[in-house]
Formats: sequence, C-alpha cells, structure tokens
Amino acid sequence: MEKQIERQPACKPEVGIEKQFLRTTEFFNLEGVALDIVPPGAVEPLDTEAAATLDMPPSTLTKAETIENNAVDSEALSYIIPPTILTPTFIFNIEGMEATQATQFYTSSHSRPASHDETDNAVPLIERKHLVIRVFPNLVKPWRQAAGAIQGEVWFKRTDVAGQPYRKAIVLNGSTAGRRAATIDRGNANHTLNFRIPDFYARGKLVVYSRCKVLVAGQWKYTPWLGRLLSFVRVPVVRIRAHGVHYHRNGILKAAPPLSDFIATSVYLRKTWPMSRFNFLSYDVIHFAGDLTNTAGGGCGQGWNALWRQLRALYNASGQDANHYALMKKGIPTTYGGCGGGNVGASFVGDGSIMAQELGHALGRSHAPGCDVGGPDPSYPHYTHPQSAAIGEFGMDYATGKVYTPSNSNDFMGYCGNPWVSPCTYRALISDINHQPSPITVEASRCAKNLCHSQEHLYLDFGVSSNGDVDLQSGFSMEGPGDNSNGGPTKHSIELQDGQGRVLWAKRLVLKEAHQSHDDSHTWYSEAIPMLSEVARLVFKCGHADGPTIIDIPKKAPTVNIEALKFDISEAQSGTVPLKWTTQCGKDEQVTSIVRYTNDGGETWRPLVMALGETEYKVNLDQLPSGKNCKLQVMASTLLRTTMAETEMFAVSRTPAQAMISPVPQDGQTQQSEVVELAGCAYSPDGCADEDDCRWNSSLDGDLGCGEYLIANNLTPGEHVISFSAPDGVGGSTHAEYTVQVLGQG
Repeated sequence: MEKQIERQPACKPEVGIEKQFLRTTEFFNLEGVALDIVPPGAVEPLDTEAAATLDMPPSTLTKAETIENNAVDSEALSYIIPPTILTPTFIFNIEGMEATQATQFYTSSHSRPASHDETDNAVPLIERKHLVIRVFPNLVKPWRQAAGAIQGEVWFKRTDVAGQPYRKAIVLNGSTAGRRAATIDRGNANHTLNFRIPDFYARGKLVVYSRCKVLVAGQWKYTPWLGRLLSFVRVPVVRIRAHGVHYHRNGILKAAPPLSDFIATSVYLRKTWPMSRFNFLSYDVIHFAGDLTNTAGGGCGQGWNALWRQLRALYNASGQDANHYALMKKGIPTTYGGCGGGNVGASFVGDGSIMAQELGHALGRSHAPGCDVGGPDPSYPHYTHPQSAAIGEFGMDYATGKVYTPSNSNDFMGYCGNPWVSPCTYRALISDINHQPSPITVEASRCAKNLCHSQEHLYLDFGVSSNGDVDLQSGFSMEGPGDNSNGGPTKHSIELQDGQGRVLWAKRLVLKEAHQSHDDSHTWYSEAIPMLSEVARLVFKCGHADGPTIIDIPKKAPTVNIEALKFDISEAQSGTVPLKWTTQCGKDEQVTSIVRYTNDGGETWRPLVMALGETEYKVNLDQLPSGKNCKLQVMASTLLRTTMAETEMFAVSRTPAQAMISPVPQDGQTQQSEVVELAGCAYSPDGCADEDDCRWNSSLDGDLGCGEYLIANNLTPGEHVISFSAPDGVGGSTHAEYTVQVLGQG
C-alpha cells in the first residue's frame, strides 16, 4: 500500500483547485468509482428525490435500514451501501461519529452519561479550524472467527458550494483492533479510527461519510456508510498587538523574541481556543528591567505589575483597538510564568498553556478552581468535585491525535497539571472573543463612538495599599474610548468633583488583573476617567483612616513644541529619522512624553515609546507601516494634564516582508509516525502576508501546502529542509528554511 504523505490543502480554489489537489487527496464523485471505494452488492437504488437532496447520483445509493446503535440525530443523515451478506452471528457497523476540534460531548455505549453530559456533539464547531472525526466501529463475531484490524475512510464535501467534489480525510491512526463498541475507551486514541479534515474545508455546510472494513477469511467486510451534516460557527480572529520584550537586568540580557515565536507559542491556543487563528496587527520591541522574582506589592508582584502597567498604557494609547501581549525569552529569573488581565498579558516563549490562561484573563476569564488557585470562577462546573479544574469531557489534539481524559487533564485556566480545555471555558471564550477590543469605525461602531470617543479621558495607573494609601504611577489624557474591561469589584471608589465639591462622576474600582486579591498588601488599577470641563479634583475613597484622598487637578497643561523634521516631506521616507521637541510645565511638575505614529492621517495612532523623560527620540520608519498620510505626535504629560503636538504630513515607504520559521515545541528530530509542526510568518510593519499566499515545501517530499501553520504526517525518512515562502509585499518573495531529521520506523 502506498504511504500517504499529508499535505496542507491548497488555499485558493479559484486558481485551479483540482490541479492543486492531485497530490493531496483523492476525488469522490460516485461516478465510475473504484470497487475499493464502493463495495459490490449495491441494491435498491435510493429514490431520485432523496438522492438530489444529497447531490449524489441516485444510481449508487441505497435506502437506509435502521441498525441498533447506528442512529444519528436530526442533523445527521444515515445511508447504507450493503456489504457482502454476513452471517447472523456477525455484526459489523459504526456506532457513531464524534466531530471534535478540541473538546466535545459524546456518549458511547461504553461511557454512560454523566450528570454534566449534553447532547452528542453539542460543542459548536468553529469555522476554519481543523476538525477531527472519530469513528466508533462495532464488531461482533463468533469468538473462534479470526479477523484482521479494522480500517476505515472518511469522505467529505461542502454542500453549500456548487460543484465541489468529495475529498478523502487525512488518516491519523491507520487501523484499530476489532472490538464491540461497548468496550471502546474514548480515552484511548487507538480504540477509534481518527481522521482530520483540514481547516480550509471546515466552513459552511459539510457532509461527512464514514465507512469501515475488516478482512475476514480473505474477504473484505464493509460497514454501512454513516453520514452526518455539519455546520460551523464563525468566530472573529483574535486581534493581537505583539510586543517582544528586550530584558536587561543585573547582567542578564535577553533579546526580544521574533514574531515567529509568537505564532509558534500561540499554536497551543489555535488548538484549545474556539478560533481559527490570530491576527497579529503589529510587532514592536519594548524594553524592561523589572525584577520578576519580587512577589511584594500584591497581584503578580512588583516586577510583573510594572510590565502589566506598561502594556496597559500601550493599550490605552493605541485607542484600545486590540489586545496587547508580550513574550519574553526563557532564562529570566521569575516566580510566576505570566500575568494578565484588562486586555493585556505577558508570558514566556514556548509556554502555550500559560499564554492561553493569561490571554484568557485579558479577555475577562477567571481561574478554574483547584490546586490553591486564587479567585476561582464560582460558575465553573463541578465535573468531579467543587475544588477541581478537571476538563469534564474528552479532548483531542487535532495535530497529534493525543487524547486528553477528564480523569487526569485540567482546564488551562487553572494551576493543575496536564492542561487542556473544558467545554465550559471553550464555549465561554466564544462570547469573550466576540467582545474583544476592535477598531472604532463610523460604519461599524457609530454608537460606541458617540458614547466613548466624544470626550477626553484621563488614563491613570495607580495603586492602593491595604491601609488606603493611594500611589499614582503614570497617566496621560487624550480623546479616546472609555474602559469596558471586566474585573472583580472592590470596596474602593473614585470620584470627580468640581470646585464646590459636587460629584460629577463616580465609579467603583475593579481588579482587572486576575492574580490580584482583595487581601493583597497592594492592589493596582488602570482606569479611564472622563475629563469633564468642570472637573477640579480627583477623590479616592479607599478606606484610609484620615478619610478620602483628594488630588487637585492642575488648571493648565504643559506646553510642547516639535522641531521641524530634517527631511524633504515631499519624498517617501525610510530608515531612521530624529525627532526633537521642547516642553514647559509649572513649578514642581515633571513632564514625561509619549511618541505616537499614524499612517492614515490621524484616524488611528500607534504608540512608539511611553513615559520618556528625554526630549528626543530616533524613529525607525522601516519598522512602521507605510502610507502617504503619516505623522508623528508627541504627548507631553504631567500625569493629570496632557498636551499634544504633531509634525507635518509625510510619506513612508513600504518595508518588504521577511519570512521566518519557528518550531512548535520539538527538538528538530521526529519519528516517521510523528507529526511535524512548524509556524511561519512573512512579516512587515504593514502586516503579515495572507495565510493563503504562504507556501511550505520539503526538499524530499515537495509541496506541503499553505498557511502560517504546518502540520505534516509521515514524511519520508531522511533530512528535510522545510522552506516557507510568501510574497514580500513589494513585488518579490521572501523565504526561510528549517531542517528536520525524520527517523524511520524502528
């Protein structure tokens, strides 16, 4: 039997999908099909009307007969092409099919329903996410009758797109020993036949058929065909502004990780989150020197809290248009693996489950209970007992075929081991992703703009000690959105008052950073405070023995003036340009500056540097998105008052994309039967190349398909130079290479 090499699907059917798939799949149109696909003995042609519903030729279909344990729900369709006539003591059929992308409900005859179980396949299927079909064969035979291993096949096609051929799903585990369905253990991947349908086809309406065969006394015996009609839920891509952390402290120097490390680390989230991919809107380097081992100060400790506040400032200064996430290289001394909340988070390269948790915190998810976790989610289901983070249902890694069992796997939102995802977290994240930060546009969010962007806000970071002392950290004001981040309410509140002490606005403070507790020595806050015209003072009511803390707001803002740019603004620019400015402020006040950049005339702004004490900054235009309507802006702030100045408009040239590859955690060697997973990206400041334009190739096996994420099974033994290529955005192409040594069997 010829070995099947898995290749990614072609991504642009409009340029000749049939030609692109000749090396990837077989076609299945049920006309003139080979006998090893449809077994002989087909009788009783299905009526024409029913066949037309399936878009399958009526001459090749037969009427279905009810078989015990082979029923499907109202969304499924079951059809039988009878196998060779079997003896009355020989039963061979399919108990059912489980369609899973990470976690799924399914009750087999072996696994009796639990109190938390729901209808089979009740977890929604996500559009453009890899799909695994687990087939549960049922073989009953006389005990002395020998039978070979059970093999199977899964075929699929979209029914909502005209002219689509049937395609064969990718085999994950080849064969399984024959057994009664009642003895199948869902926790054992090799008790079922497992197939993957590539993400490119997981959309619209998908009809899926499965069939099994077993060799008995030299003859192939076939099960009836079992069919299901699947539909998919569209979930937005997760929007990320990525920050590589350049760390330098006490002789420890760690350069910022590249964007490909973000893509590789986030593969775990592709597998466990209800989404297809990330949209990395931008990448830049931030500098940080905090002590991540210092646990004082509440929350994640002083070091992590400082990094969190830096990310929150970047989030606010960019107009809250996306989540902000930072990665650091390993080797930095730390007490915790990450920190997150309030639409920002940070962790280390390669720690996918920690990134999943911290980004979950960023979107408002609380901890799963158990293992001494702080602030557990009270609504988390009691799958086993109240203090357990057990996932409650079987999960599966769609790339490796590994099964995660409820008995020894825990939700990644907790602290317990062997992390995967529960149906509870998975379905909750669908709502969280749908409400993630997104651009404010007149067309899509006119109401939000009227409510949030019509006034100036003070974005203030501060801490409150357990005895009520208030510590102002940083702040700036600008026109921008209010803060809709979720969090746990506290006993503290903040007010705006006018000169006569009348309350203009008030808000109860909430803990946005998920690792904080009301019992911490300090709690930290990042608030958007509307700067009303009559405001005279901030009043913090935090339980201090001397009463509220009152801070007067200066009547005057600092002044700032930018020196003229030292280049010809009529020509498109590239490279590094110096930006200089001067500031003035009142006595005893200190000015810090924020530098921002726009390439669309000021519709959107991207912060380049925060809390800068100097009055000059070198701007690297090669690291910024191109455009004809570009400007630089300096925001000068005295914490509670801010003034802005802008340069003249100028043009910036497009920087060519650069390809890069990072391995999804593996050591560069793989057994032939194992999966090779690589992450690639062709990045320029104008964004990553479209996934459909990214191609993978092996020096031994040729074309491997498209996308930022490569899954390849059963590559030819030997040394593979895997190349990743994509358009560079300026008329050329870019490529990167990675070497993998594939070992043969044994």
